[in-house]
Amino acid sequence: MESPARPSIRSSHTPGVGAGVAADRRDQP
Repeated sequence: MESPARPSIRSSHTPGVGAGVAADRRDQP
């Protein structure tokens, strides 16, 4: 798992993680 190395690419490839993070960020102003 190269999360710390390239979180951007990993997030882009994984819709689950990206969506989760996006939802959390949208929930909080």
